[in-house]
Amino acid sequence: MNQKEIEKIVNDILKGKTTRTEVAEKKGISIRTLNNEILFLRINNEKLYLKWIDKFPYKPKEIKNINFVNLLKEYLKGSNFEELAEKYEISKKTINRRIKEFKGSKKTDKETGIAHEDLYNLYESRLENNLTEAEEQMICDMKVGEVKTEENIEIKEREIKEKILKFNRLTKEGYTKVAAAKSLGYKDLGGLHKDIYTFARIESEQKNNTKQKGFKEGKTTFHKGLKYDVDAVVESSDDNKTEKNVEDAEVGGR
Repeated sequence: MNQKEIEKIVNDILKGKTTRTEVAEKKGISIRTLNNEILFLRINNEKLYLKWIDKFPYKPKEIKNINFVNLLKEYLKGSNFEELAEKYEISKKTINRRIKEFKGSKKTDKETGIAHEDLYNLYESRLENNLTEAEEQMICDMKVGEVKTEENIEIKEREIKEKILKFNRLTKEGYTKVAAAKSLGYKDLGGLHKDIYTFARIESEQKNNTKQKGFKEGKTTFHKGLKYDVDAVVESSDDNKTEKNVEDAEVGGR
């Protein structure tokens, strides 16, 4: 597909005229192949690509870096959803949904010994402005632990970049792409390519959000080499380099 065709597809998806599944079926390609084509817009049409990731951002399967028990306790002590959403960079919808999971829960907060369901009842009482004197004292005595740890997206980003740098180093040393990828824990080159795609999306989203967190060194090099990296990983398995086995790569590349 040429660039104009990709741009039309992306615009049609953004406008709700079609879906990635429908496009992939019509073109006889996989969703991953379509995503790869769209990925190159970050180089060829960055403005359109930023619209794409704004509509379809990279999202980890679950939020592991937020302690919602401590977040709820912070809310009970006087914060509101708007303040918490801005402070911890999560949506009010997510906060509300996760707090509702406390209702009927049999778990207990280890720090206070209060059942999650009781915390939820306190939440409802505060919401209705109906806290008793005893409940207000209970909230006052609560200690709020750490709410946010290192962001799992940042951890994921760092891990992927380290693997990409190791992969590039190994292939320059003469290892085959398959051997280099397997030495890094991938079953095949497809797994490595998926991580390259993820890294590029996270990087673009950070740029779009003007956060610019981490990876300032080497960022331009990766950006310029992205097309080469993707093509090399997907389209070639040996690159006519000297054959070396996975065991050699594991010893020499780490």
